[in-house]
Amino acid sequence: PFVAGGLIGVLIGCFVFGNIGGQFERMFGSLAFGYLFFLFNLLANVAFTLLVLIAAPLVPQMGLLSPMNCANGVWVSVLGFLVVQTQRSQAASMSFWGLCNIPTKLYPWFLLLLFGLLGGSFLDNLCGVLVGYAFHYGLLKRLIPSEPRFSAWELSPSLSWITGAPGYLTWTGALYNAQAGEGG
Repeated sequence: PFVAGGLIGVLIGCFVFGNIGGQFERMFGSLAFGYLFFLFNLLANVAFTLLVLIAAPLVPQMGLLSPMNCANGVWVSVLGFLVVQTQRSQAASMSFWGLCNIPTKLYPWFLLLLFGLLGGSFLDNLCGVLVGYAFHYGLLKRLIPSEPRFSAWELSPSLSWITGAPGYLTWTGALYNAQAGEGG
């Protein structure tokens, strides 16, 4: 829905990403957040491609190999970060735009079903949710650079155009301070 769902999808995506993105950027720092955003998107799209290649021969009537069936841009990353946020949250429920309260731990699944019912691609959104769980439970640790590596990147003259930008938030080390499954 973020790219292919029209204006409503873009508005919902911007609203959710604005809330979640700012929170995670403050938590991790701009460089680490950007890295995670790219990593979530890459992994979700690779998972989507593999699932389509596996499932297409099994259910040819679904047209999974159609050019019209593709991962929807950055929305998969947003769902991945939403999973991390909800799994770390201590709140019992989250409001869905003031219309109803959804149990916090089930909120990503609610959005997955809702967007599926509204015509969004269920499979690519599912991949985004699964990548979020993989990060939350520590399954992506080998793909995340070490704390000294992030610090070296921030001090690198070749990245000074990023690290010197107005509003840039420095590396916080929070990727390593919060253990998988903890609330913070």
